[in-house]
Amino acid sequence: MLRAGRKGTGVLCVLLLFGLGVGALGGCGSDGGQRLVIDGDKSFGGMPNPGTLKEAIKQFGYPDELVSPYPDSSYMCVARWKAQGIDAQFIAWGAVGATGGPPCGLRSQLTLTGVALLGDWETDKGLKVGDGVDKLNDLYDPGQVGTCAAGLARRRSKAQMLLRVSDPLGGPGSFICTLGVVVKGGTVTGFVMSSRAASE
Repeated sequence: MLRAGRKGTGVLCVLLLFGLGVGALGGCGSDGGQRLVIDGDKSFGGMPNPGTLKEAIKQFGYPDELVSPYPDSSYMCVARWKAQGIDAQFIAWGAVGATGGPPCGLRSQLTLTGVALLGDWETDKGLKVGDGVDKLNDLYDPGQVGTCAAGLARRRSKAQMLLRVSDPLGGPGSFICTLGVVVKGGTVTGFVMSSRAASE
């Protein structure tokens, strides 16, 4: 009886653990169940802005791609997380202009300078990919703020500016576009963010 009871308990434990595992998997989407929320211009998906490559890997896992746009230089790299639609650029400010060395090592000084968010992202005000311009104009006032080209989106498309901060390195009236929205065909297709510390 005692032996059978122990066996039954073992089977019950296995079933319970299996059930918990299935339940956990069932609650996970393609991004591991992570909410893809942009908190103002301060963070995206829990990743601080600015933050480091090391912090991004801790938050989102190892990127699908980690490459340098300038292989001969050791100061810049681009990381892409395809499931979350993240395309982020990191720079080691102290190494700008330096050559040699691995361009995309996991060094803490690789700091976020810009990111394009093209997955199922939503701002803390409730604007999300797929929304129309009417909702955009209800939640924000991009028409009065202007346009921006943040980080990696600079070579792709202009974004309507949602948030900005004063540029400490610029002259009077200079600013940094810290959060922008990409609109195509009257629909929100993504967001861009610039580091709050990087000059636009």
